Amino acid sequence: METISLTQRSGFEVIHNSENWRIAVHAYEETVNGITAFKEWGVHEESQEAFILLDGEAWLVLPEEEDSKDYQLHRLEKKNVFVVQKKEYHSIILAPDSRVLIMENLDMSDSGKKTVDPKVIQAVRERLKK
Repeated sequence: METISLTQRSGFEVIHNSENWRIAVHAYEETVNGITAFKEWGVHEESQEAFILLDGEAWLVLPEEEDSKDYQLHRLEKKNVFVVQKKEYHSIILAPDSRVLIMENLDMSDSGKKTVDPKVIQAVRERLKK
């Protein structure tokens, strides 16, 4: 058996690799997953990604459509698993002192990024500051 501590983490860090999957943690770090870091959509072409809120507050942001200026903002809630589907663009934002557990494929080489429209960035930041 292996015990993995989730304390003293920051940013994105893989904490366990298995044969076909891995576990990672997003722990608040402003330049990695804070509100000012929200500038890009990520996408995984061939895999899903699951998120579980451990502490604090976190949100998944998804565009309505691939090149849309409309977006969805989902507040993560404890005791729920949020699964982003393959080919679904997304971004995660954490508040200070927050941690999110992530389960995903071991091989994430099929991932990509693209810039979020500045109007979406501004709208999301305004919504989260309230």
